[in-house]
Amino acid sequence: MLYGPNAAGNLLSVFSCLFTAFLQTQGFTCGVDDLIILKDVDEKRTNQLESVKGLVKKYFITVFPADPQDMTSRIERVLYEDGALALASLDRSVVSELNQCSCKGVMNDLLSDRLLKTSGTNCISLMTISEAKGSKQNSSYLGQQDLKGKRVPQMVSGKTLHCFHPWDWSPRAGGFINDRFLSGLRPQEYYFHCMAGREGLVDTAVKTSRSGYLQRCLMKNLESLKVNYDCTVRDYDGSIIQFQYGEDGVDVHKSSFIGKFNEMTVVSISFKRIKI
Repeated sequence: MLYGPNAAGNLLSVFSCLFTAFLQTQGFTCGVDDLIILKDVDEKRTNQLESVKGLVKKYFITVFPADPQDMTSRIERVLYEDGALALASLDRSVVSELNQCSCKGVMNDLLSDRLLKTSGTNCISLMTISEAKGSKQNSSYLGQQDLKGKRVPQMVSGKTLHCFHPWDWSPRAGGFINDRFLSGLRPQEYYFHCMAGREGLVDTAVKTSRSGYLQRCLMKNLESLKVNYDCTVRDYDGSIIQFQYGEDGVDVHKSSFIGKFNEMTVVSISFKRIKI
């Protein structure tokens, strides 16, 4: 930003040539062995995910004080009486409880030093830590599947799928997946994952067309505007849109350096030396 668009373009061009040459000589490949966890760590991961079920069970017993055998009927009665607001509040509470439980302990450091291949040679770990692609959950567990910001909804019968009991309050019935791709997904988890993935694809396709049309409308309406020598913004027929560009006359490309007088002094001196 200090040295202008030409310097930034040259820097990106040099980086592109450098990275292309590096990939031609070194290569970047991913395999199944990049996801293999150490045996003792895998046992800790399994135990931690199993403890999540017990914590969610304690939460339901606290919110709906009743005998565990009558918990299902108690939940059904409350949700029928209070309606969608109670269901939305319950979903938010359960999701926050699952996130707090599953983000502790083994999961945070799983990709750094607890895989069979070290982090320097593990390409999956490199992609995830650098935030280029993927997440920590890809190697540990898939986690809660969201549909329109909520958990998997129940049908009229109170089931999320036909294989679950009505008003089942376990995390698995609500779309929480504690399996991962390396060990394989069970049919129910795979179905929930496909539901969330399809929603993401539809949102992407719909938003792309709408945002593209909105950008076209903006460009067609703004392409005839120009700043005149008297600092007014005028349309193609000379009608005044703004008496001063942006109502303050500040160039947006240089607005971030308005208060940085030392940096601007260094840049101006360097440009003078280049001209000389």
